[in-house]
Amino acid sequence: MKYNDIIRYIKNERIAASVKTAAEMYLRDGIGEAKMTDIADQAQIGVASLYRYFGTKQLFTIKVGAYIWSMTLKELEPIYTGMVYEAKTGLEQVKTLLNIFPLFLEKYRPFLRFLTEFDMFVIKEHLSQEHLAEYEQCSLNIMPVMVSALKKGAEDGTVRADVDGNVFYHTVTDALLSMCQRFAWGNVPNMENQAMNRKALQMAIEIFLGYIEKK
Repeated sequence: MKYNDIIRYIKNERIAASVKTAAEMYLRDGIGEAKMTDIADQAQIGVASLYRYFGTKQLFTIKVGAYIWSMTLKELEPIYTGMVYEAKTGLEQVKTLLNIFPLFLEKYRPFLRFLTEFDMFVIKEHLSQEHLAEYEQCSLNIMPVMVSALKKGAEDGTVRADVDGNVFYHTVTDALLSMCQRFAWGNVPNMENQAMNRKALQMAIEIFLGYIEKK
């Protein structure tokens, strides 16, 4: 390996380590509590190098957010890949995808809390859409899976043919993810009971399924 290749490899390893470390700290402590100096210490990298690689904490946090989305969706891949999933009807595939949201609430509460804090961070720091492009792209990586399921449903007769896949994806994601985020913080009036939260989420899922199902 040539000298320049070695330097590039070391740099990439340090970048990856700092992003991974920050992701763990953000999920555990929150964005506001995780200082760049603490992240640098944990990742065994100089804080000056951290700023040199990423520029600002704002840009660094966007990179970390994209990483968190990517890693979360990667963990969920077995749910919507493989022979069992492929054998389902289009409507059944959509139901499988929508049932990821109750799973978020059950097993991914730190992720949900991070999403809420990240949204607040974006508003507070006045981050532009241009800067957020990578983050938003990572959050949309599962959209083609939903669109494909809807298309399959239209072809096999289980889903209405007039459903716009993009609109449906954004609508259900905005609604169900918003519900999950609020429930994850446990501050929704009259709905603090976890069983009630799950029922509310399941009711919303059934409404969306009923809308697209071909009668």
